[in-house]
Amino acid sequence: MHSFVSKAFVERVHAPTVSVPAVEVRVANGERMTCNSMVQGLNWWIQGHTFTTDMRQLELGAYDGVLGMDWLEQFSPMSCHWLDKTLTFEHHGAMITLQGVRPKQHERVEEIE
Repeated sequence: MHSFVSKAFVERVHAPTVSVPAVEVRVANGERMTCNSMVQGLNWWIQGHTFTTDMRQLELGAYDGVLGMDWLEQFSPMSCHWLDKTLTFEHHGAMITLQGVRPKQHERVEEIE
């Protein structure tokens, strides 16, 4: 339901946090964590677009942030093309497309006889 920013990222950029009522979060590996602080109005940038999002602080390991349903709903409706790994929606009056990471294409090696 919520968007999250990693504690390590918050410390790295010296973002101010505020206390919020604790919520228990179940992460992808099934572990449960407690979140009781957030960064209000975090400005972040992706593919030439800047967004401002309230993000709860959580230990995220290798990720700087995770967008939740709160962010997705803010820009609804969206068009998601799972195969191409794109997300298209309106932002500041213009349609934008964010491109996810695509797997590398394997080169075909021809059999030598």
